[in-house]
Amino acid sequence: SSWADILIGSRSIMEIEPMLPFDADTAIGESISVHHAEPFVRTPTSDELAYMAGVIDSDGYIGIRRSTYGMRVRKDCTQPVYYERVGCKQVQPQAVELLHKYFGGALGRDNPSVPRGKILYNWQVTNVKAMAFLCAVLPYLRIKRAQAHNCLCLRAVMEQSKQARRRTRQVRPIHLSAEMERLYLAQIELNKMGTSGERMMRTNAV
Repeated sequence: SSWADILIGSRSIMEIEPMLPFDADTAIGESISVHHAEPFVRTPTSDELAYMAGVIDSDGYIGIRRSTYGMRVRKDCTQPVYYERVGCKQVQPQAVELLHKYFGGALGRDNPSVPRGKILYNWQVTNVKAMAFLCAVLPYLRIKRAQAHNCLCLRAVMEQSKQARRRTRQVRPIHLSAEMERLYLAQIELNKMGTSGERMMRTNAV
């Protein structure tokens, strides 16, 4: 198990979701305090979290994915699906391996696309694992803090949608779909000013 698996499985991570658009820093403090469920998994130190935030600031991407696959292909839903996505690519594997150690997700390796190019090592997390990562590193982000906060706001809206659908047994309320779309479009605008790492990884729509 990664540290993120423990974080996601804890009660407090669910309790903080409705708070995120209003008091993200308080929410972060609560989320990263839960790390003792499995003693053999060491909590990342503040130095490690700061280092990982620096990796994302320089070579990473924080985005929102908008998928219409269920509408177009499966025909089993009437609205787009939105979720958070965080990742990075580097020419050395140490940083992506550290990210994977604590937050899980997918590790990969891209072969050079040009002659004499270098292999790129990549890491990516999505959905609740991306949210757990963003909660942990937000205090240390400098360049992509706004993108991270926007994703956490999306997570809070997604939780509201889940509760509404559970209560009414209906499709997602229209006003929540509109807010998700607004946050998705805002993320695109935020990332237009991004680094080369963001441009390398950006794929926002399906």
